Amino acid sequence: MPSAAAAIAAAPASSFKPSLQFTKDGDFHISVFNDLHFGENAAGQGSLWDLKTSQIMADVLDAEKPQLVVINGDLISGDEYKGKDIIDHIDRIVKPIVERRLPWASTYGNHDSDRNLSRDQMSRRGGD
Repeated sequence: MPSAAAAIAAAPASSFKPSLQFTKDGDFHISVFNDLHFGENAAGQGSLWDLKTSQIMADVLDAEKPQLVVINGDLISGDEYKGKDIIDHIDRIVKPIVERRLPWASTYGNHDSDRNLSRDQMSRRGGD
C-alpha cells in the first residue's frame, strides 16, 4: 500500500495543495495537534495509543472543519521507537489530514530528531 506522502507525490500538485482560504463567513480555522508522540511505548500499548490518537484527530477535523492543520513538534517518539518502520509513523500521523484533503504544516521537536530519526528524513517523507 503506498504511503500517504507517496500518494501526495503521485497526484497532481493542485489536488493536494489547496490554497488557504477564509470560509464564506470570513473565518479561518486552524487545528493544532501538539506532542502526538506516535510510536511511544512501542513494546506495549503504543500502537493502540496511536490508533486512538488518529481517531481523535479525525473527530476534531470533522467537527472543526479547519482551513489549516498544524502538527506541532514531537510527532514521533524517536528516542523510544527502534523499529525499522519508524518513518512510516509519518503516514499514520497525516492520514486523517490527507484523507480530508486539508492543507497542513508541521514543526519538529526534540523527540522527532533523537538518535533513531532525523528531521531531514521526516521532511522528505512528509512530501514537502
